[in-house]
Amino acid sequence: MLREKIAKNTAVILLGDIVNKLSSIVLLYFFSRYLGAAGYGKFSFVLFYVGLFSSLTDLGVKSTMVRELSRARDDRELFFGASLFLAFCGSLAAVALCSAVALCAGYAPDVRVLIAIASVTLIVSFRDLTFRQMFEAVFQVQLKMAYPTLINALNEVLVVAACLGVVALRGSIGALLATYTFAYVPGFIAIMLYARRLVRPRFTFDRALLIQISRMALPLGVAVALSSVYDKIGGVMLRMMRGDEAVGYFSVAYRIAISLKVVPVALMISVFPLLSGAYLEDRKEFLKILRTTVTVVMLIGLPIAGGFTVFSREIITLVSGRGFLPASGALVFVMWAAAVLFVNLVFLYAFVAMNRQKTAMLVSCVTLAANVLANVYLIPRFSYLGATAALVLSESAGLLCGVLFIRRCVSEFSLSVFPRAAVAGGAMAAALFLPAGPLIRFPLAMAVFALAACAARLVTRDELLLLRSLVRKR
Repeated sequence: MLREKIAKNTAVILLGDIVNKLSSIVLLYFFSRYLGAAGYGKFSFVLFYVGLFSSLTDLGVKSTMVRELSRARDDRELFFGASLFLAFCGSLAAVALCSAVALCAGYAPDVRVLIAIASVTLIVSFRDLTFRQMFEAVFQVQLKMAYPTLINALNEVLVVAACLGVVALRGSIGALLATYTFAYVPGFIAIMLYARRLVRPRFTFDRALLIQISRMALPLGVAVALSSVYDKIGGVMLRMMRGDEAVGYFSVAYRIAISLKVVPVALMISVFPLLSGAYLEDRKEFLKILRTTVTVVMLIGLPIAGGFTVFSREIITLVSGRGFLPASGALVFVMWAAAVLFVNLVFLYAFVAMNRQKTAMLVSCVTLAANVLANVYLIPRFSYLGATAALVLSESAGLLCGVLFIRRCVSEFSLSVFPRAAVAGGAMAAALFLPAGPLIRFPLAMAVFALAACAARLVTRDELLLLRSLVRKR
């Protein structure tokens, strides 16, 4: 019964993620076409900038609250209230810092107004890290994610409809951003009220409890902050060095690619609990699961990157129009970065399964540092192409670091999968650049990749059977 409930809850979460990604693509389609490269760049920069402060709304408190409320605590209401208090204080600080830093940075008055409006999303939106997600944690604990998923889906419909109304009325970028922001308020209120039915928070200033929660949450909060900054820093640095139009091209490519992140996350939702159990009970099984999962994400990620390489111009034209064709090169870079990200996410989950959170944090630090340094060098020289190339370099640095630490933690982990993947990927890349049309090159490249993967024994039949059995168990 519990296994079925977990599986149903997981499926609901995935369905919500898919709806979220689809609505993001719809908004990208209309926003980019309506605002143009420079206008969409300004709109995206504001969201990138505000997102830099999103980790302050969480600080690791949500995950700590989920863990503690899942246990038989006698002070559930008090713990929930204290967690909400900490998160709300962090959220208010994030909103205030958004405007204060923008003022100190000397941004233009119109940009500061847009930032002030968008900072409200740190409280009411469910995209990224926000205060609203603290209430969703209650449903997560009780495996009742169907309620917030439905509310969020309806809220997405409202957001899309309201924004399209502004577009139809030819509203300003400020009106569009304000509509986008405040259309999340009804969903926020609904989530808050429903959460109170499950666990009614009790607000009492308990200094000892607040300190206890802060200490438990801080290490995870640092890791969350690193990840949040990494996702947003490229867009902010790009505007500082090259302006709004460059951010517009970068953002279109980036948002298309980031929507595919749901693929490895969906896989790891099923594999992670089994990976965690195997590490404690059977190291050989752990290694087998880890290698199989790494192989599968490469089998998925490399062909996707290849397909986007061939059809990058057509995809950009379909999503944002011919005015964004310069972003097609950026889309190629960012898709190959996503292919490496798929593997990095598996390693990060593996570190957590091994209770090596500090290692995961160190890998995140290396990835972020590599990204910042690469952006400093590449953006002044290559603009938005440099920013997307920096993603490839930083993800590659993260992969190298992750491999080294995996080998250090589990010395039996075989690295043979990587040269085999390189052989298959190289053969596919060679076919992608043949002098033929895309409708010929793409299926030919996929066939070459499949044959090369089989010849290199990138994946065995036993590994595929193992993966299928793991997913069925889940």
